[in-house]
This record gives sequence, structure tokens and C-alpha cells, in this order.
Amino acid sequence: MNDSGNAKQPSKKILAVRRAGEIRRRRIAVAREREAQIEDTAVGVITAHLAIEEANVAISGGVMKLRAFGETPESIAELCGMRVTDVRTALAAARKANGEASAIAPRPA
Repeated sequence: MNDSGNAKQPSKKILAVRRAGEIRRRRIAVAREREAQIEDTAVGVITAHLAIEEANVAISGGVMKLRAFGETPESIAELCGMRVTDVRTALAAARKANGEASAIAPRPA
């Protein structure tokens, strides 16, 4: 307390340090929130990408089965509501996947 009985006010330097600390804490909180949003978004993108890959594998497998039943790319496209180019792309992907799988698996002698 000072001579008049009032509580002593903090100096300008102390107030400036407190303000700087508060600004720093706010900036850190904002940066942490931004980092959390980035992480959540990245996880969402990765999850969606994996779902797309799984769907593409399922599509390729189904198209290959239809092809094995004797369907043409045009008839498969019509049956499945796909474009013929998408059917051909799925067939090529399935052939490539089967080729890679057979290249990895040991062949009987």
C-alpha cells in the first residue's frame, strides 16, 4: 500500500509483461487449435482415400467376375450403370492386381 492507503498499482512494465504473456497464451491456443483441425482433416482425407481404394478393389473384382461369366465391357457398363471406359479401367486394374499377386506368390514347379 502507498501512503494514502490505496493498493499500489502494478508498474507499466509489469502490465506489459502480463499483456505479452496473455497474447502469447492466446497465440499458442490458436496454433494448437489449428494443428488439431489440420490433423482431423488429414485423418478424414486418409479415411476417405482408403474407402475409395477398397471400393475400387471391390468394383474391379466384381467386373472381373462379370467378365468371367462372359459379359462384355459394354454389357457390364449397361448392367452396372457405369461408363465403358470405367469398366475397362476396372478390368485393367484387376488384371494388374492379379499379375502382381501371381508375381509375388511362388509358382508351383
